Amino acid sequence: MTANNKTVKTTGKNTSTKRTATVAKKEVATPQNTVVENQEETLPETEETVTTAEIKELPKVKYFEGSPLQYRADCKNGKLNINGTTDVGKEMSINPVAWRFFTDDILGMGKKNWVEIFFIDVNNCLSAVLFHGFSRENLEAIAASLFYSDVTLSEVNLHITFDKKQNKQAKSTYYIANFDFDVIPPEELEDTKASIEGLKIYRQDTLNEECDFQSTHNFFNPHFTDIEIEVEALEEGEEVQAIETKNE
Repeated sequence: MTANNKTVKTTGKNTSTKRTATVAKKEVATPQNTVVENQEETLPETEETVTTAEIKELPKVKYFEGSPLQYRADCKNGKLNINGTTDVGKEMSINPVAWRFFTDDILGMGKKNWVEIFFIDVNNCLSAVLFHGFSRENLEAIAASLFYSDVTLSEVNLHITFDKKQNKQAKSTYYIANFDFDVIPPEELEDTKASIEGLKIYRQDTLNEECDFQSTHNFFNPHFTDIEIEVEALEEGEEVQAIETKNE
């Protein structure tokens, strides 16, 4: 078969030099017939090629470090609010991005068992909410159940509601938080993980140095960082002293 010649032209930046390459058509055999397919030779680039890809921009999370937006569980009325003023309602769904189960004396309430959950609210604000007592126990039961399914609280939509209880002795009512969940598909969590990357998540006014931690996730403890710095400085000082002693 006679080969057909094809001329390929490439033009480099700041040059008018043309280079050509002769390329033959190639016959590709198929079970039914013979197809003639053009094969173009790739010539070396004369300049560095710059490619652009579409970059997905994520909404920036609003977070003043150490002071997340405060959601409060009002267990006297069975409602949630923001900063004690803005009513949120009797239920709320969140995707926890960080948390800590701990025991401490905070907010002037004496030593209690707490859980502090951090999440991104509908306005893209990094937020925090606290539960203690029976409410914490209910969430701890959910976390334990998820653990045996290889799932964590960060992989679910957590639905918060309130159950009304009666205090017969005091002849009063109160509420405890109850929790349910839906597991989120992994691909739907990628944007959330990317949006909190690099954030130091904690709430300064509820964090004491002597806190008893039971478990944490994505939680930043500035007190622990300070201790690490002190230890490193002490170790460096001892090392310098040892070298000086050796040289004497």
